[in-house]
Amino acid sequence: MKFSIIVAVVLLALAQGSLAQDAALPDFQAITQQLEEMRTRLTQQLSSSGGDMANQAEQIQRQLATLGTQIQEKIATLTAQLQEHVNPMRESVQAQVQPILTEMQKQMEAIFTKITEQTKAIEN
Repeated sequence: MKFSIIVAVVLLALAQGSLAQDAALPDFQAITQQLEEMRTRLTQQLSSSGGDMANQAEQIQRQLATLGTQIQEKIATLTAQLQEHVNPMRESVQAQVQPILTEMQKQMEAIFTKITEQTKAIEN
């Protein structure tokens, strides 16, 4: 009798376990199906927005190329204007400094000649 009660309890436990497992499987399958659907939706959204992103990237590249050209033109214009203003100042400074440099060179040559003569005098 004890043996039959134990067998009956074990059979009931196994039966309940298998029923519980069968009940859990649909939930697991439903969750798996929902995850698959979400993955599919996300993939579709990303692929559709990928084309939009590529178009946006091309537009940005075109805008940057145009902007780069405009900047180069402005730099060229500014460089020309700067040269127009700097060249007269450079020529003016050069005209003022050149006589000073020429006089300084003459004085250095005179000092060098004097030192050379004094050195010859000391050697004799």
